[in-house]
Amino acid sequence: MRKLALILGCVLAVFWVNPLQAATICVTATGGGDGTTPASPTTLQNALNTAKNNGQSDTIFVAQGTYVGNFQYNAQTGEDFDLTLEGGWSEDFLSRTLDPTNTILDGNREGGVLSINKTSFSARGSVTIEGFTIRNGFSASDGAGILVKSFPPGTVMLSRNIIEENESGNTGGGFWVSNDDSVTKTGGPIHILGNIIRKNIGASGTDATSGGGRVYALGGFLFSNNLVYGNTVGGNPTFYGQGGGLYVSVVGGPVQIINNTVTGNTAYTDGGGIVVSRFGISGFPAQEIQISNNIVRGNTATGGTGMDLYVDIDTTPGNTVEVAQNDFHDLFVPAGQLAPTLTGNIDQDPRFVNATDPDPANWDLHLQPDSPCVDAGDNAAQDLPATDLEGNPRVADGDGDGIATVDMGAYESPGPFGALIEELQARSADLAGSADKVEQKQKKAVDKALAMLAVPSASLAAGVKKAGNAATTLKKVFSSEFVSHGDLFSLFQEIFDEFHGETQALLNTAQTTLNELPASRCKDKAQAVLTKAAAQLTATDGGSDFAVLFKGLGKALKTVLKGQKSVASCGE
Repeated sequence: MRKLALILGCVLAVFWVNPLQAATICVTATGGGDGTTPASPTTLQNALNTAKNNGQSDTIFVAQGTYVGNFQYNAQTGEDFDLTLEGGWSEDFLSRTLDPTNTILDGNREGGVLSINKTSFSARGSVTIEGFTIRNGFSASDGAGILVKSFPPGTVMLSRNIIEENESGNTGGGFWVSNDDSVTKTGGPIHILGNIIRKNIGASGTDATSGGGRVYALGGFLFSNNLVYGNTVGGNPTFYGQGGGLYVSVVGGPVQIINNTVTGNTAYTDGGGIVVSRFGISGFPAQEIQISNNIVRGNTATGGTGMDLYVDIDTTPGNTVEVAQNDFHDLFVPAGQLAPTLTGNIDQDPRFVNATDPDPANWDLHLQPDSPCVDAGDNAAQDLPATDLEGNPRVADGDGDGIATVDMGAYESPGPFGALIEELQARSADLAGSADKVEQKQKKAVDKALAMLAVPSASLAAGVKKAGNAATTLKKVFSSEFVSHGDLFSLFQEIFDEFHGETQALLNTAQTTLNELPASRCKDKAQAVLTKAAAQLTATDGGSDFAVLFKGLGKALKTVLKGQKSVASCGE
């Protein structure tokens, strides 16, 4: 039904145009039509030309493919309507796959890739760009990849794009975004969510800011779930460059920089990773700036300060800067500027899967299981995203301790149940609609297990019990896969090994603490409990019946927790 409605949006435009109704324009790489129906798609530039002066809000459906060119939209007087560009559509416009790698806008280094300008005639309305790879732009001025100059009160949103290998001679190699009215001193929100911003260059020929991207924020700014890496600003001794990854000019509205991964960026002078800057400007309100749950490490400020973070906010009464639960090495605040409130930050190697390849395009910035950034964020952070960059749910219990805590960075570790859940989701999809009675039973068991696993574990004991119940449910219909060579056996073995290790670690800690206490009757009783726990834990070694093994592990864990309390009472 949803797919049918998308086609009708194109078809109806042929017969009836209502100035108050949104228009849909269909685009393919070959084009040739007027874009009003799926059978008559137009080119991307023709679609933008139509949208800039048709007195309607426009949604441009862009079919999968590669589009080489330098695409421009300059809204005309009175064009106070929304503009949305969506990549990922099939050639017949019956379906859409939201994957930025399937719809590519390539500037061929002959100009900026995509320019959206609503300011020449003060045209209002929101701008959304979603589902594209934007690459190979070259501009002597600003925003070689994406340039958006919008006019409030609408929202500007860049979502689920890859912005890579663009170069500007001035500011914002990857993107430059503003959404403001300098006359009335008002602005609209800017949201940059779930993008990959990499290998862009800014300020290659003048003094300027930002290799990855530049934002002029007057009406509020949200930057979340982005990967920003391998970008450069400056590099010529004659010119300065600030904000290798991101430069935010804060003028009005709150700023939230939440759950991003920013690494391997370089600024010739200050702020290799992120620069957030605001100076006292008459007539604009005080600002609340929150930088939380980010990984901003491994960046370089070649000739200046603030390798990772450079925060330059004036002391206007009411201004606040909170930097909480981030992983960074270096933060610089210029003399006389507002000192941020620092809470729960760490300075540790985030342990990415791969951030050492000479080509950043080959990096894998997922976190290894033992990363200090797993379960190290703040669940109470404002505008905490509900999912990570890949759509995985936040918040997950990534370290298996029974407490679901958001990770730092753009990726959320799935925790001990992640691989099992992914496997079961795939099986549920494969079994859907089957008329076979055996497969129907399997589907029912899989969905029941998924429902169990979806419930957050309040404790390690709850996680152990949940795993045992899921194993029991699945073994009834997949018995052959619970032998040593079966897929489900391997997945449950991994979960069991992790929980077993957590339990053993708790036992070892309790035993070490008890050994340090002086001899007493209390110590003897506590030792008896720990000895019993050790025997119960050893009894779970080996075997293949996970329903039994998890039950035994749960029993051992219960005794370990009892022993912890006994040890604590002896130490009082």
